[in-house]
Amino acid sequence: MDVMLPAPVWVSTTADFQAMLDELMCSSIVAVDTESNSLFAYHERVCLVQVSTQRTDYLVDPLVVDIKALDVLFDSPKIEKVFHAAEYDIICLRRDYHFNFSNIFDTMIASRLLKKVALGLGTCLEEEFGVIVDKRHQRADWGERPIKPSMLEYARMDTHYLIPLRGLRAAELNAAGLWDLAQEDFRRLAESNGTAPVRPDCWSVAGKDKLEPQKMAVLQGLVEYRERVAKLLDRPVFKVMSDQCLVTMACELPANRSQLEKSGALSEKQMHRYGHDLLTVIRQSSNHPVPKRKSNHRPSEEYLKRYEKLKRWRVEKATELGLESDVILPKDILRGIADLHEVTPATLREVMQSTPWRYKKYSAMILKLLNGETQKGMK
Repeated sequence: MDVMLPAPVWVSTTADFQAMLDELMCSSIVAVDTESNSLFAYHERVCLVQVSTQRTDYLVDPLVVDIKALDVLFDSPKIEKVFHAAEYDIICLRRDYHFNFSNIFDTMIASRLLKKVALGLGTCLEEEFGVIVDKRHQRADWGERPIKPSMLEYARMDTHYLIPLRGLRAAELNAAGLWDLAQEDFRRLAESNGTAPVRPDCWSVAGKDKLEPQKMAVLQGLVEYRERVAKLLDRPVFKVMSDQCLVTMACELPANRSQLEKSGALSEKQMHRYGHDLLTVIRQSSNHPVPKRKSNHRPSEEYLKRYEKLKRWRVEKATELGLESDVILPKDILRGIADLHEVTPATLREVMQSTPWRYKKYSAMILKLLNGETQKGMK
């Protein structure tokens, strides 16, 4: 289907932003998406916010407009915010603006619950509306200005059809008796804090297993050097040097420029930029103590037994229903149940307070699984 859409509204002034916000706050439903520059910066940030009503597509430039006032929109229980795969957008918006969220609808979560084969937005739009989305700009640098017109058109498509897609998915959820379960997952997503990025140490580097213990000290030094360079240049670490590059140097321990060149770890440009510093890091790190792994407290045997029982049951139930296993029981809830010293209706209800639909559906099974008999007194 080839449809000419009205031009999106570019929002890059305070006046334009306020006019947009006034319209959004009068709406009962809006669609939201964001674009960030994670592939091009050490310090990732939100570089574009797309918001659509049933009449207008807005493209907001947060690099020039203060968008903090959007908090009143995102936190409004009266206005539904429709996302597709909202988790990463929420993480980024919380990180950059400390927004709160309520009343969201995630069309990807809805599609998972409905056992849709294709979950990507592009495929959903093609199947439901016959719309073909140009995917050339999926990995574009959204921090660059000016943004190309083709990129803006791509960005607006991420929200333009979300409200009608939400209508289709909502009807299907109701017909399948899954509306309450979907709302449960939407609430959990809105209340989640996200995961703060953790800068890697040598133990998280791909290919480290081939190294002798002492060479891990060199790898740690190289990891720390790469982080410093990436931060200074404001580039992602993988665009400075790959993990394989670091592992090769730690494995071969070149002592001079000739040996470093022969290792093949670096390109000519990398040799010119970093060669001298890397040889210094390798030489100095060779005398450092072997870095310790971050200690993880080993769980009790009782915890492990409960965890494995729950995990097997979850897989069996998911297979029976044709669902992903985390739809049956989210991982944080599974771990919380396994951590209980005594599994009773009361303690189980407390752990599962954010998943009341699942508690009602599965608590009797879980209690029987872990205690060997059906428990009474559940509500």
